[in-house]
Amino acid sequence: MIEVTTTSGIVEVKGHADGPEGRIVCAAVSAVTQALAAGLKEVAGLHTYEEQESGFMRICWRTDHKLTKEQRAILNTWRLAMLYIQDASPEANITINGGP
Repeated sequence: MIEVTTTSGIVEVKGHADGPEGRIVCAAVSAVTQALAAGLKEVAGLHTYEEQESGFMRICWRTDHKLTKEQRAILNTWRLAMLYIQDASPEANITINGGP
């Protein structure tokens, strides 16, 4: 099971996908989440802090300012990608909590 939680200033992804396509789904979730971190930092200029180990990634940022339109767009695009992965592989057991 992969659990995705988004709260103000935090995106957290933890766990491993179930089912026959579990490795592929884990790789997709990992790649999309790493792209989120890179996009927020390198493209949108958001100062982030990342933690990563096997089966876990957390991206944090300060919440004392509003996100820019570009930063929100990157977060929304990541969320859409996660929903597409969830829809394409229901047997992987991905749970998405919170909003961008």
